[in-house]
Amino acid sequence: MISAKDIPIDDPEVKNAFFTEVGQREPFQAVLEADFIGPNATIARIDKSVFKNLNEPAKKIATAILMYSFGGQPRGEGEETLPGVTEHDLLLSVISPDLDSTTAKAALKELVAKCLYIHFDGVRYAFKTTPNINKLLEDEVEMIKDEEVKNAIKSLLERELSGKPAFIWPSSSKDIPDREPRFQISYLPLEFAYKSDKEKEKIGLEYLTQYGDKPRNYKNALALAIPDKNQIEPLRRSVRYLLAIEKIKGKRKALNLSEEHIEQLKEREKTEQASRDSSFRNLYNTLWLLKMENGMFSIETIEVGGRALKETNIHERLMELLKTSPPKVFDSLTTSKFLSLIKIENGIDVKRIVDTFFSSLEYPRIIDENVIKNVIAKCVENGSLGITTRDKVQVIGDEIITPPEQTIIGKKISSEEIDTSDGYILNPKKIQVEEKPEPLVDAAGGGEEPPTVPKSTVSDKYKYIKYNLKKVSRQQLYKCFNALANLAEKCGSISIKIEAQSEEGIDINYLKNAVEEPLEEIEIEIEKEYK
Repeated sequence: MISAKDIPIDDPEVKNAFFTEVGQREPFQAVLEADFIGPNATIARIDKSVFKNLNEPAKKIATAILMYSFGGQPRGEGEETLPGVTEHDLLLSVISPDLDSTTAKAALKELVAKCLYIHFDGVRYAFKTTPNINKLLEDEVEMIKDEEVKNAIKSLLERELSGKPAFIWPSSSKDIPDREPRFQISYLPLEFAYKSDKEKEKIGLEYLTQYGDKPRNYKNALALAIPDKNQIEPLRRSVRYLLAIEKIKGKRKALNLSEEHIEQLKEREKTEQASRDSSFRNLYNTLWLLKMENGMFSIETIEVGGRALKETNIHERLMELLKTSPPKVFDSLTTSKFLSLIKIENGIDVKRIVDTFFSSLEYPRIIDENVIKNVIAKCVENGSLGITTRDKVQVIGDEIITPPEQTIIGKKISSEEIDTSDGYILNPKKIQVEEKPEPLVDAAGGGEEPPTVPKSTVSDKYKYIKYNLKKVSRQQLYKCFNALANLAEKCGSISIKIEAQSEEGIDINYLKNAVEEPLEEIEIEIEKEYK
């Protein structure tokens, strides 16, 4: 059986017969060239790009519509069949073993959205010799500049990421702030996706480890969101068409658009919005984090892949990815985990703890400094830590002396009461308060209270101190830090001479990345000598 969809309109003899029957050779020649048989015919492009593994469904549907575009036999006296075909009648005429209804409907939708001469009046589909809204739209699209599309996509991102700890399209590492006590994601520009793998890695490491010409301090508080190359072109295309639609709407009166044109424009707008939203939602599905491997910085990649994430907003979606098993970022810490990490011998500034978590890759990544404040509040409440302010602390020898009324321990406090700028954490085992001896009483019953004397005092004073620490292990070195810090506090500064030997030798890159850069980050002047 042969139906309307099977007519070979691209055959020269069939085409001539068609022109003879319709009697509009020149006008319909333009229709056939643009949509059916031209070198860049719309229908052929649809079949090639959308239905490439099927047997040209768009061509079959379009051919059937063309055959129905000229009316038909009179229904009765004075009544003639109207040009065009309804969707119901069209499907009845084209559905066959090689073309199912689902594919036919999908092809019809593509034809209406892209063909230049197909018209739909709300009931019937037909090809006419006058261009539809698509022709007007295509002309407007040609006038949209790439910069307009880029700015529109950036505006979408800015609206989506407003109020989030996120930074859009940095052009250098200096564009990504440092020393902000919260975890942040920097969304790299679309052009990044088209660079070579080597260029990508170089730029990624620079952004994660550098802040302009200085080493980045908070290396443990940053991730890079990588654009998906597969989503960029569909997104650009949809945004370009939506910009063109907006411009046509603004020229409605000047273009003398009909109601049919307006309806077509609305339908096309819905289609392009759906395409834009889908591509935009999946534009960033990969994150890069910094890690230390064999003494050198490298990149750890995390991808959404097939994970079923609940969030739909881009930033929340990526944060959910970071928190899923195995988690890479934490919004809380247990007191036992916290105490095992900081290992307070005497006391330590809260600010130093915050700095350590956000700068050291050996510590877990946390959402923001509130994670530290919350866990400290719990430790103070259960008595595993005490808290005061830095100006209330006096260190004598290896003892910490604080006024009892200025030290909080074993009490419930809110995290808002913990000041990260001058808060000071105390080890309960090392806390001592000033002791006042009983007043001396004379025989007459009178007496006076002597001045307060600290429990620990220093009887001799020295102007020059020198220690020679030999064969210090890693664990012992950590325990030395507080003692050396106490000495530096009394003297203003100290000099440290370090000599180290390794039978196997130490790689120069390891020395730079694991030893020298961390020292330079805290602005310690070092003299280097290698042998």
